[in-house]
Amino acid sequence: MKITIVREQVGSTTEARRDTFDLPDVGPTSISSALQYVARHMDSSIGYYLSCRRGMCACCVVRANGKIETACVVPVTDGMVIEPIRRDLLVADTVVDLSMARNARFDFDNAGNDRPDACTPA
Repeated sequence: MKITIVREQVGSTTEARRDTFDLPDVGPTSISSALQYVARHMDSSIGYYLSCRRGMCACCVVRANGKIETACVVPVTDGMVIEPIRRDLLVADTVVDLSMARNARFDFDNAGNDRPDACTPA
């Protein structure tokens, strides 16, 4: 199975590069697991994000074949192109700063609530 990871340096004016990796066929696996395999066995400089691994936090969101996906629960496919969701929020490779997106997506209303992490979808 081959995947391509679109990579660029933060603030770079040069064209993003496309690194293609041949992964062993281990059956169905997530995009996150594929990125983790690449980082552990092929290129330790790959930037990717893992958190809940259940699709609940959306920290691992990537653009896969042009569609925004939660990498930890979406299966990787042969020939998949993986890139950051937005280049203007780029931190490294597939990692983006989601702080502004989260603030726009959720209304944080802690009035009468002791949990600072409580939020409701806008």
